[in-house]
Amino acid sequence: MAAGDRFLGAYQLACDTGGPKRYLTLAAMVGLNKLSRENGWTSAQAWDYLRQALPMIEQDEKKIMRLMSFLGDSSDIDHLIEMIDEEMSAVMIV
Repeated sequence: MAAGDRFLGAYQLACDTGGPKRYLTLAAMVGLNKLSRENGWTSAQAWDYLRQALPMIEQDEKKIMRLMSFLGDSSDIDHLIEMIDEEMSAVMIV
C-alpha cells in the first residue's frame, strides 16, 4: 500500500474525478486490515501510514472503520459487499 499504487492510486483518481469508490474503499480497508496485522504494526500506525499516503482517505474513515469492525466479526463477503453498496449508494454510474 503506497501512494500511487494500483489501489491507493485508483482511489486517488476516483476522488479527483468524482468517480465511484465503492470497491476501492473495500480494497483500502482490506489493505489497512492486513497492514495492521503485520508484525511490528498497530492499527493506529497503519491508519497514520494510510493518512500520510492518501490524505483524502479521512473523508471515508468512518465507513472504513465500520467495514473493519464488520470484518472482525464475520468473513461473509456477500454481506460485506451489501454493506458497502448501502454506504456508497449515493455514487451512481450512469
